Amino acid sequence: MKPLKLSDLKEAGYNPRMISDKRLTNLSKSMGKYGDLSGVVFNERNKTLVSGHQRLKTLRVAGVKTRIETKKAKDKFGTVAEGYVIAQLESGELRIPLRVVDWSDKKVEMA
Repeated sequence: MKPLKLSDLKEAGYNPRMISDKRLTNLSKSMGKYGDLSGVVFNERNKTLVSGHQRLKTLRVAGVKTRIETKKAKDKFGTVAEGYVIAQLESGELRIPLRVVDWSDKKVEMA
């Protein structure tokens, strides 16, 4: 698996969630204060972000410096790597858990 960048994590066109500018700002403030309380899932097979759209959007909108660290991992759920999206915030380093999967079934991905 080649190293990933934030720009590699393309948002899924079917992402059902929309977020207002105010809520996006509030999410960004919350992540800066409390860290990330969930995670990001990326399907390596079709290069699609499965979850974490809004969290990553806060980083993109703010132009936050990021890097991604992963290591190979394997489980019965299709995981091929695990790691973190690491963002350099004014308040310190934010580490968002990242799971990279290899799913061929679109229904599984959308679930």
